[in-house]
Amino acid sequence: MMIGIVLWSDPNDCKAVFWCEDHGDLAYYSAEFDQTKGHGGFAAGDMVQFDVFSDAECRRAVNPRLIQENACNGLDRRLHTSAQSLDVPQQADACGTVIPFRKSTTGAEPRALRSERR
Repeated sequence: MMIGIVLWSDPNDCKAVFWCEDHGDLAYYSAEFDQTKGHGGFAAGDMVQFDVFSDAECRRAVNPRLIQENACNGLDRRLHTSAQSLDVPQQADACGTVIPFRKSTTGAEPRALRSERR
């Protein structure tokens, strides 16, 4: 079980995007992937509880249940405003080239890789 806040929803298509309490990847809800056929009529800022799993494409939410309406009303706008104020250049399209981390010629690993292996 996971608790999250609705960042975006389309009640007509029964789709939503949830920001998860574990601050991991966002969870995507779509009635077409949910065998329980939850209602999906959520609004941005609603707090929901749901089951979560990862498939080959992304993290998916199923069986969502409304816990509290407007629990974080305006969160989507605050996140957008905060991101704009960071002065970070926009990333290129997802079609860009991903360059993997490699060991240096001295054989030492970058600190981030060493801490992930522990």
